[in-house]
Amino acid sequence: MMERVFKKGLIAVSAFLISLAGLQAASKFTYLEDVSVSLDFPEDAESPHGYHPVAVHLQNETNQEIRLTVLYMGGYADHWRDSPLLARHDLVLAPRESRKLKHRLPAWLEMPHQVRFLVNGELRDESISISKSRSFSRRESYLPQWISVLTLTTKDPSAESLLDETVQQLGSWEQIGEELQNLIGYTKETTYLHRATLDASLFSESWLDYTAWDMVLLTVAQWQQLGPGQKRALDHYMRVGGILIVLQEQATTSWPADFPTALDEAPDEIHRGHHDFGLAAAVPAGFHQIPEARSTWQPIIRFAVNRAAFWRCAQFEPFKRNEHFPVIGELDIPRRAFIGLLLLFVICMGPLNFWFVMRHDRRVWLYATVPLLSLCATLVLVVAAFASEGITPGKRGRALVAIDHERQQAATWATGAVYLPIANRNGLFFSGRNEIYFPNDDWFINKGINLANGLWLQHGFLRTRIPFHYQERGRYPLRERLAVQFDAAGVPTVTNGFAADVAPVHVTNTAGALYRIDRIAAGETQTLSLSREAPATPPQRQPLAAAESFEWKLTETHMLGLFQDEHRQIQLGSRQYLAVLEGAAYQEEPLEGNLKRDERTVLFGRLEAP
Repeated sequence: MMERVFKKGLIAVSAFLISLAGLQAASKFTYLEDVSVSLDFPEDAESPHGYHPVAVHLQNETNQEIRLTVLYMGGYADHWRDSPLLARHDLVLAPRESRKLKHRLPAWLEMPHQVRFLVNGELRDESISISKSRSFSRRESYLPQWISVLTLTTKDPSAESLLDETVQQLGSWEQIGEELQNLIGYTKETTYLHRATLDASLFSESWLDYTAWDMVLLTVAQWQQLGPGQKRALDHYMRVGGILIVLQEQATTSWPADFPTALDEAPDEIHRGHHDFGLAAAVPAGFHQIPEARSTWQPIIRFAVNRAAFWRCAQFEPFKRNEHFPVIGELDIPRRAFIGLLLLFVICMGPLNFWFVMRHDRRVWLYATVPLLSLCATLVLVVAAFASEGITPGKRGRALVAIDHERQQAATWATGAVYLPIANRNGLFFSGRNEIYFPNDDWFINKGINLANGLWLQHGFLRTRIPFHYQERGRYPLRERLAVQFDAAGVPTVTNGFAADVAPVHVTNTAGALYRIDRIAAGETQTLSLSREAPATPPQRQPLAAAESFEWKLTETHMLGLFQDEHRQIQLGSRQYLAVLEGAAYQEEPLEGNLKRDERTVLFGRLEAP
């Protein structure tokens, strides 16, 4: 049947692996029976976080429907049957249908070693091997051991020299290695800054395709070469925590008007602008030739290292992560209760049981009482386990959300954890529109991520009674919000547009006076009371990204501490608010059904200019 189908036409499959980490993409070609495959992939696409984009072009040249499965295999086994399945995508191609798929393989997933295909349920013998220039051990590969920099390919010698010398200055700060060692406890690297280049035509229009990089470095001319979609993607990448730097080639070069950090005139030193969670910087001409200028790069490098702290949870095993970010209270075995139950079982099974059968002169009853008592002891253990934890899964989440009312956008950094008392076959489903990270260590067995409609961790990731932690960086269009209105005297009135209460709420007016209220219920409108008079000079708008670092566990104390001074007083800029939502907002919801929830979201909002 398969041969008759193939004789009617040809399936052409062109697979392009476009990674943002390789210096240049390599190509391999193979010809299967009635199927041609072209595969482009990067030589070096390793990163401790983010995604590696994969574009797959499919064309069904037959007049019949085709069931096709793309399989990403890992490992270096001698036979493909011994290789682990990393990810898969099942689809159906209609007759003569042409389709383009966009996969994003998580960096925490082992990079594929080969790609195989199932055609109408039949696994083809041929495969395409993918060589890797860098290899890591499982645990070490998910810790930040260097700062990764992406630059644009250029044929201009002066531009290449500018980029190269700038990268050298970035990497010349001797404290980079010390900062990274303090962050992760160790590092085997001797070069702490890795640079790679990518052609402008391959710069993506999706911010997710840049997430494997800590920094993007461009000249003014290169920035102007990019299209609107590429610039928008880089802006989004920066606002969720990336670093975007533009270099002025000559003093007469005009600064781009559409760069995130607006510049009326060329600065005489590095101009840094903080936006949501990220940083945009403009470097004037000739700055890379000043040896003393190295120190001015330090805040940028420190910013990159501190952002890398968000991925530190890979250092710990699941139970240790639960100590730092608990989703379930006590995971240790209740030794006293267990020993007490064991002693009770021994007493009942031994002396009491023997006394009971001897009293009734029925020793034959031992054939019934022994298994019955064993069954009862087992049932007691099961009932005790369910009584202590129940059967309802638990979910804990903490998030920091930057809400820009003027741009109608929200940026999210979130940490979540799931605990299952009983098995769940559905797994976790993420939409694929945000960056998801979790430590892929030996406690969890990946049996193939389903890439059909996002990121479906279906098999092996959720294990009974083992906490599962994950992290999210995301960008959302503005939906629910706190609506703030000011009267003539500058007193704010706030309407809670969220589905949960907010408590407390802090708002500053145009003059910088701080107002506060303890709680606003969902859907209610309240007028706030004055908490602190306006300063003599209206405060500047407080940038969230100016905070030194972000802990991966995102406790409420840590998140609120980002906005407090040494006296633990809330510090906000003009027309901003800070509130704690007693629930989740602007986050993925990976687990369906009834859950025991413990969720808090810190909302940092910037209102429209008056």
